[in-house]
Amino acid sequence: PSMSMNRRAPHPSGLPRLCFLSYPQIRHLAMPVLAEYAARADIETVDAAFGDALTVARDRLQAGTVDVFVSAGSNASLLRQSLSAPVATVQLTGFDIMQALIKASALTGRVGIVMFGQTIPELDAVRQLLNIEIRQHAYRSREDVRSAIESLKSADFGVVVGPSLAVAMAEEAGLRGMLAYSLASIRQGFDDALELARVARLESGRYEQLNGVLHNLHEAVLAVDARERILVLNPAMQRLLGVDESAALGVELSALAPPLSLAGTLSKGLAERGVVQQHAGRDWVLSRTPMREAGK
Repeated sequence: PSMSMNRRAPHPSGLPRLCFLSYPQIRHLAMPVLAEYAARADIETVDAAFGDALTVARDRLQAGTVDVFVSAGSNASLLRQSLSAPVATVQLTGFDIMQALIKASALTGRVGIVMFGQTIPELDAVRQLLNIEIRQHAYRSREDVRSAIESLKSADFGVVVGPSLAVAMAEEAGLRGMLAYSLASIRQGFDDALELARVARLESGRYEQLNGVLHNLHEAVLAVDARERILVLNPAMQRLLGVDESAALGVELSALAPPLSLAGTLSKGLAERGVVQQHAGRDWVLSRTPMREAGK
């Protein structure tokens, strides 16, 4: 399991601290849900996308003011790839898309769909059911969205269904944007966030216990997560690697010190004892041990 590498100071209220990184369109839709969860979590909402969202997230982690991020679409994908902190994703369901298409079909017979990641082949059957023309585009970047919107506009598609970024750009281009998310999907995203926060706090407590033990050992010791990102290392290991704790946490061990890699241990699940390995011009005796939880 992964966890944030920054120690988080507990919030005075004791509530889980969630950061909702969104776009104005989905934030406005989510307002009733935010009100519902106000007594169950301390929720910060920030409008940001792509690199800006990642910068905000890293700032919050550095300050230790967040337990879990909540986001959707491209933001959620970027945060999961770039951070070791828990990220709850507001999922876009088939029901959400169908509801949006039904609303769009009442306005026009030609609907553009712009989705993050990939198009949805199953929607080809829906266009016959709703008697509308559907043209789909997938995006990975802001430029992809802009190109898709321009293509739809030039082909006289007046309504665009999609996530917040697609809706915002469609409206900027003079088209009608229709957000594909539903309150039910947003609510599920926040339920997932609360569960992630609960697990993260349990892991954080275990991390503090492990950290206390390791810092009293003379041997150089570290632990990594399932993706080989460094979770904790004691002062002796910091000296061996030549880095401070703050610079090492969250970094893949193979990238920081290839000879000490634990990638093989993670993939095979086998322990090694007394292995002689050269690092930084010296020979070291290493022991590698997989840590199992719930039999895995």
